[in-house]
Amino acid sequence: MPDLERLTPSDYRRILPLAREFFEESLYKRQIFDEDKTGAFIRSIVESPEGIAYRIGDEGFLLAVIQDSPFGHFRNAVMGPFYVRPASRGSRLAWHLMNAYIAEAERRGVDYIEAEYLSGIPGPVDAFYAKMGFVKTGSFYLRTKKG
Repeated sequence: MPDLERLTPSDYRRILPLAREFFEESLYKRQIFDEDKTGAFIRSIVESPEGIAYRIGDEGFLLAVIQDSPFGHFRNAVMGPFYVRPASRGSRLAWHLMNAYIAEAERRGVDYIEAEYLSGIPGPVDAFYAKMGFVKTGSFYLRTKKG
């Protein structure tokens, strides 16, 4: 099994191919992938004191941030892109990434840990999140601009 590692600022190039695969499998695929913007986004998470960023070899990655709630005196961990290559699914790599995210969020004292997705494969993702102890609280709606 590949090693689970925190991302460093220089790792963003290494996970760009994974980010593109995530994009192509997600509901974002109707848009145009911009490698420069994606790289800048990854670096912003990695370099932020509130960022949580892991990779597991060249097989998967997870990005998240810790933020204060706009509604009260609590902090949330909010997950961004989370992806494991299809060939590595079922191998517990996703489990290792998610456990690292949960452990770090808890270590940082968050009140809520969120898991979100825009996956093109919602059934398996829902089942995975339920197995990891998450409760589905609603749906995500996406509207693209006209024209």
